[in-house]
Amino acid sequence: MLTLLKFLVVGILVLAALNIIGGLLAPILVPIFVLVVLALALAVPVALVMGLGWVVVRLWGALDAEPI
Repeated sequence: MLTLLKFLVVGILVLAALNIIGGLLAPILVPIFVLVVLALALAVPVALVMGLGWVVVRLWGALDAEPI
């Protein structure tokens, strides 16, 4: 997570430098870059919750199974 934050900070600093130099793409790229980083940051907890849900469903199914 800290690595993603470092990438975000460095990316924003690079884009800000491009903007100062006269780059016109920074106002377009910064929000896209931030949204991509936020999507990646949110994907990890969502995946963990989905995995937890999968485990619970599997265990619940195992508890409800009829004995052979």
